[in-house]
Amino acid sequence: MKKLFSMLIVTFILIGIFSSCNSNDTDTNSKTDNSTDISLNDGSDISNDSSIDINSNINSNLHEKHGNKVYIGYEEKDIYYPEIREYEEVSDCFDIPLGEDGLKKVGAYLKFIETYDELSTYIIPTEFDSSILDLNYVVCVKQFFYDDTHEKRLIGYYDLIFSEGKYNICLDYYKSEDQVPHEQPADPYVYTSFIVVPKNSVEYTEQLQQITVNGKNDIEDEIYADDEGSLLPSPDKSSHGYVTHNASATLPENPTAWVVEKGSELEKSFGLEYYNKHSKIDFRVVLYLPNEPKYDFIITEKEIKNGNLYLTVEQYLQYTNDYLSINDVKFYDLYIQDTSELAENFDVYLLVKTVK
Repeated sequence: MKKLFSMLIVTFILIGIFSSCNSNDTDTNSKTDNSTDISLNDGSDISNDSSIDINSNINSNLHEKHGNKVYIGYEEKDIYYPEIREYEEVSDCFDIPLGEDGLKKVGAYLKFIETYDELSTYIIPTEFDSSILDLNYVVCVKQFFYDDTHEKRLIGYYDLIFSEGKYNICLDYYKSEDQVPHEQPADPYVYTSFIVVPKNSVEYTEQLQQITVNGKNDIEDEIYADDEGSLLPSPDKSSHGYVTHNASATLPENPTAWVVEKGSELEKSFGLEYYNKHSKIDFRVVLYLPNEPKYDFIITEKEIKNGNLYLTVEQYLQYTNDYLSINDVKFYDLYIQDTSELAENFDVYLLVKTVK
């Protein structure tokens, strides 16, 4: 079995979960596709959790169910500051300040860059219109911290404000499936981003400033330990697991879903193998997508309503899913422990929010 199939997503979206920042999607463009015959190869498609405690008694009425249709809708999520990603580095924008112990001081810092001449002393962007700086600053943001699990992936910054003598910025990030938490020494990480911020939205300073991110001085993670002490995403949070299948199994042409009973003929017909093999989970909601998404994604919302399943997914165009393509992933365990509220032939409504 390939290494990646032993990996779980630990998803931590700061929007409305553990940040103090409140974002909204008022500027999103949306469309809906009710067809179930959807190709997911080109990356334009990708493929609050009604759960009970994992240790609760299994409802005697639970049984296998076959989903009816999967409806996929799309939105563009565009709330983040533009970021300069392609550039040649000339020199370091600034050094992380040292603490009293002589070591780099954990935290987040920013420096305003007002002109293109100043910017070019630090980086030379591959494509950049210098007139952008007539109405905007380029702000260099650095975060320095020690991470004993795995590297975080930044989605984007937004809402930089100066209030009560302090700067605060909002950040969304997640942890990808290809970076699984495991016990290892804490390593230092430095994230450097060059974002474009309107001049009329924030107070300028020439000084290097330590800032808070999402109202905090550090990023806290929410994880739990399973019966064997391994770190896993909390099942009632936004998470899912990849499921291996028998390569010779006959697979459906269109997206679909099932409630699959442990050890059942349905499970055996596809040769499904789960990473999270909790003996107390007898029924799993499994989503099938005939083609893998091109870009990295996470599930941010799960809800059972009127007998149907509603999922919200975010996919990130700056991160590709090469690790999925190598392993031919098509089945996803949605970590829903209570399936009793799903109808016998439930529909799945999948909203895909593409993050620019």
